Amino acid sequence: CSSDLIVSHDNPYNGFDMGNSWKCSVNKVTCYNNGKYGMDINDGTFDGTGDRCGGHIFEQIKLYGNNTTSSNLPEIVISAENYGTIVKDSEIGNNNQGYAGIQFIAGRCILENTKIYNFSSWGVNFNGSRNEGIVDKCIVSYSHGVIVSRPGVTIKASTIEYNYAGVYSNNANVTSLRISDNDIENSTDVGIYLKLVSNALVIGNTFNDTQGTHTQLGIYAESTTDIQLLRNIFLYGKISCYKSAGVIADYNRMSGDIRMTTINPVTGNTIRFNKFVSGSTDIGASVTVNIMGNYGYLTESSGSNVGTGTEQAIAHGLVQTPNKVNVVPTGQTQFIPNIRADATNIYIIVPTGETYNWSAAVIF
Repeated sequence: CSSDLIVSHDNPYNGFDMGNSWKCSVNKVTCYNNGKYGMDINDGTFDGTGDRCGGHIFEQIKLYGNNTTSSNLPEIVISAENYGTIVKDSEIGNNNQGYAGIQFIAGRCILENTKIYNFSSWGVNFNGSRNEGIVDKCIVSYSHGVIVSRPGVTIKASTIEYNYAGVYSNNANVTSLRISDNDIENSTDVGIYLKLVSNALVIGNTFNDTQGTHTQLGIYAESTTDIQLLRNIFLYGKISCYKSAGVIADYNRMSGDIRMTTINPVTGNTIRFNKFVSGSTDIGASVTVNIMGNYGYLTESSGSNVGTGTEQAIAHGLVQTPNKVNVVPTGQTQFIPNIRADATNIYIIVPTGETYNWSAAVIF
């Protein structure tokens, strides 16, 4: 089935209602000032079970100002059996009563090149028991952001700005979440909030001016497992992880701290090869973290020298006093050096004329 050039407004119920259908193409539909949903794509029983509903394509849809007689309803809902529905090249906005701009209960749906704005709650809501979904090349602004409550969701190449949170997930059912190549800006609480999530990849995003309740937080992770935070750019903001295991924070550009704290022993975390324009690390006493190779946050250094028979002060350049210092003779004579260190230098006494290599490291 197909429809084209529909305008629906000022109805007491939904602007557009569709069910019991399969692979429909719906183009250039505008719905505004209707009592309930702008569009209700509901479940049907096409084959007696509802499993063959879905596969729809909605293009150039414009929805705004609906829910005039109801509240807590999205502008558009894609119900559970509408697998594989695509919404693209559309605009959904201006509804301060709406529960969400678009709510995906169905699995394997795609939201592409769509602008969603001005909602008092979530701009995009992936919930229900169905898996997977994609947000691609969208603009989500002036809402609570994108909320994810199910596995297999990808959010990519989008601008997510002026929201409560850019991406928010607080659900143990969420796995295989991928957040990549987005601009996440001016969130009033936090850029990305992850709690109880496992197996997530956050890669290639740019964070700017995320500040508010979680002041200056770009990414907050709590009680998560196996989270990779890779190649993100923090023009403003930081990373904070609490009670999380298997956090890999590598190759990021940081303008704030990377913080890992917990009340329980947590292992498997890394902070490697990041560029700290500003900021440092804050590591809890019970957290095991492999920190190495960070530019602007040096945790290991080395060099060579020749002994003078008296104490030599050698600047190590590390972020704090090293807790591991080695001196290895390189000449013919073996000797036992005298070594101490502080926050600036290592101090070594080596016999006159004897060559040696030294190394210093801060081990967390």
